[in-house]
Amino acid sequence: RLNYRAGQTILSAMAGVSLELLHELVAPADAAVSMMPGLANALNVGPSALYPDNGPAFDLLSQLGPVHVYDTQQAFTAASVMGAFSGMSTLMMRDAMAWFAANGLTEDDARRLVAETLKGNATMLLETELTMDEVARGVVTPGGITEQGRKVLDAGGSWAAALDSVHKRISGTN
Repeated sequence: RLNYRAGQTILSAMAGVSLELLHELVAPADAAVSMMPGLANALNVGPSALYPDNGPAFDLLSQLGPVHVYDTQQAFTAASVMGAFSGMSTLMMRDAMAWFAANGLTEDDARRLVAETLKGNATMLLETELTMDEVARGVVTPGGITEQGRKVLDAGGSWAAALDSVHKRISGTN
């Protein structure tokens, strides 16, 4: 058992442990909860979620990237799903890289192409004043290849199947 004292701040990244339970476990210390930091946090670019606002916890997490502070458990829990979204997007990048490599690119070029594309999209999202619907209308041409790939994904197809569908179309083998 650990002994905590008033004036200490305990920051928990344990999934599913409520702030209320953490308060009980660490009293009389102060407590806050955060989502588990990911690999991007090691490069100081990954976001963290924090509940509630807590100066020392915020200062610590700020060393790992941007911090999003939430004032309700509900909002914090929803934001914490970002950890899974981050992992899923990593798998999507892996699958896209494998597809490009299997279709003639070197592994290094496939990695850079995928990373640069997503970095460009992320930068655009952070810097544009357009809504995502406005952006989507600008890049998803009705009847175009993006719409075609999206239909494959919407039907339950994999990223590889969506890319295959577009590849066949633009190579004339469809």
